[in-house]
Amino acid sequence: MSVKNVAVILAAGNGKRFGEDTPKQFLKVGGRVVLEYSMLGFQRHPLIDEFSVVAHPDYFDEVKSLAQKNNCTKLNKIIAGGRERYESSLAAIRAYESTPDINILLHDSARPVLRQRYITDVINALEKYNAVTVAVPEVDTIIKVNPDNMQMRSSLNRHEIFKVQTPQGFKLKTLIRAYEKGHKDPAFNPTDDCGVVHRYLSDELVCIVEGEYDNMKLTYKQDLDFLEKYLADFDNL
Repeated sequence: MSVKNVAVILAAGNGKRFGEDTPKQFLKVGGRVVLEYSMLGFQRHPLIDEFSVVAHPDYFDEVKSLAQKNNCTKLNKIIAGGRERYESSLAAIRAYESTPDINILLHDSARPVLRQRYITDVINALEKYNAVTVAVPEVDTIIKVNPDNMQMRSSLNRHEIFKVQTPQGFKLKTLIRAYEKGHKDPAFNPTDDCGVVHRYLSDELVCIVEGEYDNMKLTYKQDLDFLEKYLADFDNL
């Protein structure tokens, strides 16, 4: 029997850096709300059995409205998120922990250029690995800096540096195990879920599937113009 594939869109962030009262995932770009693109991306993928959205309770009705508007029949749950990103991931884990023998894909709602290929590649990689992330090679020179005096400390080999993107996929059992260990660490404050697996489960290999540079995260207002250009052909992504 095939493994069930569940996607969870993380949409509970408040987008402080964006500088708007409305969280960026509920703003419009290219004629649609940012969150809509991820919902539609998972809805139309044939290998996704269901998806859920993690959001602030104040926006539950908005999520329901978007689902109705787009006939998102695969939407299964709307989950209350936390203040930090990892708290929203943990909320997703808890929502599905009663069915641990599934694949779970976690995706940032602020990455609306969700290509169908990413979903396919992550699910295919989960046939061999227990943790997978989309990532792209770094093209710029990266340096380490002393933040106290803003002086350069060292230069990193960019050929070994990749930028992490989403979706990230997991055997849910593996992600549960990683978070159980992570929560025992007083310094636990991760920014992505594959990082949790890599740090706390030394026996697990994290697979990289190559993404594209348009899978960018909406962070600042100037990003809207770039995303609008990429999303113009969303129906064919």
